[in-house]
Amino acid sequence: MPKLLVINADDFAMTNPISSGIADLCRRQVVTSVSIIATTPALESSLELIRDLDIDTGIHLTLNAGRPLSMHKNHPAFVDRDGDFWKTPMHNPWLYLMASRPMQSTIHDEFKMQIELLRCHGIKLTHLDSHFHIHLFPALAPVIKDLMREYHIPYMRRPIGRSFLFDLRQPLYGFITCSSYLCFRHEQINSLSLYGFREAGRLNEESLKKIFNEMDIPAAELIVHPGLESSDNSHFYSVIPMHLKREFDALTSLATQKCLSRFDIKSVRRQEIFNRL
Repeated sequence: MPKLLVINADDFAMTNPISSGIADLCRRQVVTSVSIIATTPALESSLELIRDLDIDTGIHLTLNAGRPLSMHKNHPAFVDRDGDFWKTPMHNPWLYLMASRPMQSTIHDEFKMQIELLRCHGIKLTHLDSHFHIHLFPALAPVIKDLMREYHIPYMRRPIGRSFLFDLRQPLYGFITCSSYLCFRHEQINSLSLYGFREAGRLNEESLKKIFNEMDIPAAELIVHPGLESSDNSHFYSVIPMHLKREFDALTSLATQKCLSRFDIKSVRRQEIFNRL
């Protein structure tokens, strides 16, 4: 029986070139799931690219890409002088670690509007995750729990199933893994073992082959960040996004497809996994 793998492309709708690359991978049935950013000008045109595709569509919550949708458009904790979200959580890390109740309420309003916007576009949410994994940070966890319940979102990304001790060699990923466990350990949430978490921004043919070779469980999720090159992309990153085209090329390469076949791995949607379980 083949091992089942959800290959999820993050940052869909960040820009049109990123969305075009991801949609191409979906049509090739390489990518089976996308996580959609709702706060950028490319949203509507991007959604048209996947309207009739048989894929999972989730919300990629963000406080670090595009512009706020809620009334708090000029709050300095969230936006720069141009009204854009700060491009990285590191600009104001305390916001994610120990936000006050009023600040949590503000974040709840923003996330709710991001979810509602996708629903207004006819998107049925199959899962929830976030840009920079901020949904797993301590101050945001109560907000996420409320939204998961309110919108009956069936799956949430968490780094489970693989030892977090290795992640402690990379302090940020180790912290996120520990925070995820502590904040959500009592919640009944569907999640899959996660690959591509530590490798974000560094995936290529060799690292994909290593992941496929090490996959010793019946089902998992792989995070990827592919896209097509464009000057538009740089506006949404704090560093030049060299990884987009590299990951696109790696995912479409003949060598990668042969690896999937060699290791008997099938790309699927989440429901196929949980139907088997």
